[in-house]
Amino acid sequence: THPSTAFGYIETGDCISKGDSVRFYEAKRFVEKPDLPTAKKYLNSGRFLWNSGMFFWSVETFWKALFTHCHHLYDMARRLEENAERGRLENALAAEYKKISKISIDYALMEKAANISVTPGEFPWDDLGSWPALGDHFPSDKEGNVHIGICETLASSGNIVVSREKLTALVGARDLIVVNTPQATLVCHKDHAQDVRNMVRMLSSRKRYRHLL
Repeated sequence: THPSTAFGYIETGDCISKGDSVRFYEAKRFVEKPDLPTAKKYLNSGRFLWNSGMFFWSVETFWKALFTHCHHLYDMARRLEENAERGRLENALAAEYKKISKISIDYALMEKAANISVTPGEFPWDDLGSWPALGDHFPSDKEGNVHIGICETLASSGNIVVSREKLTALVGARDLIVVNTPQATLVCHKDHAQDVRNMVRMLSSRKRYRHLL
């Protein structure tokens, strides 16, 4: 519906199957979160879909994909299967989870597999891992400000404010995300919402902030 920079995309190829209301297309490639000019090109081309991260597969196909593309996860899953059969899944899972690599299903399998198709889904959907998404799910005032908690604004518009514990007041502010908690305060322009993760990484690298994360 718009050229979002918050989502990954899937480029569609030829139509390989169609029914009364569903069409499946070849999934040509997965693309990481683009910058705004690239996202606009994707939208205008008509060939790209947001990657909502909803996948369907048979268990057999998933096992084969793990074996081929991510063998260390395949080995781990087989060990868990054996422990589950012996009634020891909980302890095994606790032990294995500490060693598991941090990798998304996109990187581990979907970007590598060749037997993938994609279908457009026309239904309300959003990624609530993004602060700007709150603006689509909470009411706003006549200036487009979304208030969650205690907030007052003056000559301000298009802001998203989360401040449950104390008053947050904005004067002359435009298109900001302000999140006020007892431990910390975040102030971020909407255009840089995806950079919050970089700030979290930076804070994680500094010992004095680790207790906040």
